[in-house]
Amino acid sequence: MEENEPPASAEELEQSCAHVWIVAAEIKVEKRIAKFADHRGSFTTIAGTLVDALEVYCRNCRRPYETYRKTTARR
Repeated sequence: MEENEPPASAEELEQSCAHVWIVAAEIKVEKRIAKFADHRGSFTTIAGTLVDALEVYCRNCRRPYETYRKTTARR
């Protein structure tokens, strides 16, 4: 299994119970940064840049953080 792939089965999910939380983000950039990011696949922002979080989920199981938080709050 590659690092970016979710576990293939429920058994693997149980064995890999450590969540790795990821934020899918939206950052407004200038045209030149957009061109660079499109070409390189990444870019560097300046400190203090506001980042809009579109979605927060676990990289391993793809579970949204919101559903995780609701189920763990009941315990």
